[in-house]
Amino acid sequence: GDASQIGRLGPGGLRAAIRDVRQFSGLIRGENPDLPLVYLGHSWGSLIGQIILNRHSDDYDAAVLTGTAYRMVGSMNSGDLNKRHAHLGTTGAEWLSRDPTVAQEFVDDPLTTLTPLQKLFGMADAARLLGRPARHLARDLPLLIQVGADDPLGGEASARKLERAYRDRSGLTDVTTIVYPGARHEVFNETNRAEVIADLTAWLGDRFPARA
Repeated sequence: GDASQIGRLGPGGLRAAIRDVRQFSGLIRGENPDLPLVYLGHSWGSLIGQIILNRHSDDYDAAVLTGTAYRMVGSMNSGDLNKRHAHLGTTGAEWLSRDPTVAQEFVDDPLTTLTPLQKLFGMADAARLLGRPARHLARDLPLLIQVGADDPLGGEASARKLERAYRDRSGLTDVTTIVYPGARHEVFNETNRAEVIADLTAWLGDRFPARA
């Protein structure tokens, strides 16, 4: 294939990507009607998740947003995400994790790209990512936010703002935000990844106890 097309959304752009996520979620729900369905979205997937929750929160029984941000100018960085970490290495991907192997594996992977989002998606689809939690969501579902304090996409301040918006605007009553000191963007690939995964499984276990 054409490596220059990696990361591009293709026909239908962001709207088609959102439709695909909902369609796939529907297939999972249809094949597992007796099990809870939890949306877990990281980074761009978390931004798509926010858009879906605004319109179709009743699609899911809970949601987890990691490496996420409050989707407004000033709270979400659309510029050079590696800028404040560039002095830490030479890969251009130091912003992803404190684990240097993560950055190196990223740049060595032919199926990844460092092309800026606006260039990949175009201005129209990049702008469609902007927004904030809708008022009075259709379902009061549990929500977990997990971010690194040193995540240049948004970080702690942005995550706290997102949490408040889900409580105050959307009416969610079970919102948990966990911020990991020193962690960067990819919390599941961080040096404290075991802690991150343990927090996630504990949160899920509290809300969806194992069945006998």
